Amino acid sequence: MANETKAHCLIKSYGNGGMLLLRLWLGIVMIVHGYQPVLGGEMDGFTSYLEGFGMPAPALMAWLAKCSELFGGVLLVLGLLSKVSSIFIFATMAVATFLVHKGVIIGTSGELTWCYMLIAVAIIIQGPGKISLDHLIAKRQNIKNN
Repeated sequence: MANETKAHCLIKSYGNGGMLLLRLWLGIVMIVHGYQPVLGGEMDGFTSYLEGFGMPAPALMAWLAKCSELFGGVLLVLGLLSKVSSIFIFATMAVATFLVHKGVIIGTSGELTWCYMLIAVAIIIQGPGKISLDHLIAKRQNIKNN
C-alpha cells in the first residue's frame, strides 16, 4: 500500500499549477517585450527592424505585434481571455519564428520564439487552468445558468 502511495505522486497530474506557471511566465515575458515599444516610445526602432525583413506595412505590423505582446501578456497574467490572447501571441511568435528566424530553431535565438509559441499553443489547447479569472467567471456563469 505504501508503494502505491509513492507511485501515485509520480503519475498524479498537477496541471493547474503547471498551467499557472506557464501562463504567468509567458505573460510576464510578453509584457517585458511589449512595454518599451508601446509605452516607452521605442516603436520606430522596431518598425525599422521589421522593414529590414521586408515585412509588408511594417509600422502597422510593429504595432500589432507589440500590442499583442503587451496587452496579451497582461491578460495572461490576470488569466482573463487567456485563449484569445494566446492566439494573438502565437501569431506574433509564429511570424518571429518563421520570418525573422527563418524557421531555424535549434542553436539560434529562434529557439526562444519557438518556445513562446509552443507555450501559447499549450494554453490554447489546455486553457488557463483553475487558477485564473477565466475559470472564476466560467464557474460563476455556470452557477447562474443552473
